[in-house]
Amino acid sequence: MKTHISVAVRGSLAAAIAVLAQVATPTIGHALPTIASLTVSPSHGQARSTFTLTYQQTPCVLSQLPQGTEIRFSWNGAPPAGQLLGSALTNSTCKATLVTASPANAGVGSHEVDGYLPIPQDGSPATGTQATASYAVDVAPTAKPTASPTARATATPGANGTPAASANPSAGATPVPSGSVGAGSGGSGSNNAGSSNGNGASTGNGTSGSQSTGFGPPPYLGTPLGLLSVPLTFGFILLLLLLVIALLLWAMAERRRSEKAAAAASRQKVA
Repeated sequence: MKTHISVAVRGSLAAAIAVLAQVATPTIGHALPTIASLTVSPSHGQARSTFTLTYQQTPCVLSQLPQGTEIRFSWNGAPPAGQLLGSALTNSTCKATLVTASPANAGVGSHEVDGYLPIPQDGSPATGTQATASYAVDVAPTAKPTASPTARATATPGANGTPAASANPSAGATPVPSGSVGAGSGGSGSNNAGSSNGNGASTGNGTSGSQSTGFGPPPYLGTPLGLLSVPLTFGFILLLLLLVIALLLWAMAERRRSEKAAAAASRQKVA
């Protein structure tokens, strides 16, 4: 009799211990006796702007939410309706943090973001683990039109009187150096140079003319003695004329002397 009573008591104690163990150690995916919260920082921004999601369970009971547990985050509701943003692992304080961005097709206005502990079977939130917050997508700023660069043409006269066009850029345009070459024209024996300035300076030289040989006009004359000035040339010519005249006079005087001598000799012979 005592043996049957002891067996029954021992069986009851074992069943009670098993029930207490199940209650004290709940399985992940079942309801947790904690409060989940979700914060968003910043709470608004442009489409595709980044923000930080922080999931927290309080009080932190590591036996119920062990360190390294996956927390998922979604956009506009939990799956299957919402769009998955990403996931993060919890730390020793039952906190999971994810840096993500709003979808490219997110419309302007307020949107729901969710953090939750997923059930392994279908990824849906475990009961009591889902937390919700709001994130607002701002209106995109209107792009301001930028002024296109325009060029104003100005004319700068060159040395030969021909205007040289140059461009003065405005509204942020990059100046392009420009210039023109002025051509010179010259007469006989002269050199002329022409120049013009645009944004860049350029010069041009022109040379034309001819050099005379022989007895040419002033200021220089070509003679066998070299290039002489006009006074020296005239003096040289006058000297030559005087020498020629002197030679002619001397020749005439010698001829008369010879004739007189011949006449005197003839008279002596006759006498």
